[in-house]
Amino acid sequence: MRGDTTMSEKNHNIDYNAASDMYRPEQIKKLIVVEAPPPSRKKYIYISSPLKNFEDIEDDTSLPATIFYHYFSKVPRNDQEYREMLERLQKMKIFIVDMYPEPIQVRNNKRNKEIIKQAIPSLKTRLQESRDIDTDKIDEIIFLMPRSGYTRIIRKHFHNAHVIRWKKFRMTREEAS
Repeated sequence: MRGDTTMSEKNHNIDYNAASDMYRPEQIKKLIVVEAPPPSRKKYIYISSPLKNFEDIEDDTSLPATIFYHYFSKVPRNDQEYREMLERLQKMKIFIVDMYPEPIQVRNNKRNKEIIKQAIPSLKTRLQESRDIDTDKIDEIIFLMPRSGYTRIIRKHFHNAHVIRWKKFRMTREEAS
């Protein structure tokens, strides 16, 4: 692990790239692309924070729950377990990036959804220039979408990528290696 960002951190001006880089694999085999960092830093996948304890995983619509349940069939119970799961994803060579780099509220906001759509055509270039990620050298790219409306533009710019809805992804399991 390259560092530590915990739920006790008070800095609200988070550098999302730096937070994610702590868990970035040296070689990325699977790139998971999501909309954007949420307006609340507490819900950002690479910043450990307590997850709600839902009776049924189908009801937990957060990105962390979706990712962790898909790969590990559970959600972390505490900060340490959260970081351990992020480290396991790193060892599995899985990395998560955002289509739009800045925190933005997307739910029930058509204007912001359009902003994200407009970011898709330049995503490959932005990832290469700002994150040194060459999407052509990645085995699998998954666009993990909580809402519909992105598929056509994603397919136009990422021909071999998979577009999967969050709930479907969360409710299917992949064996962690």
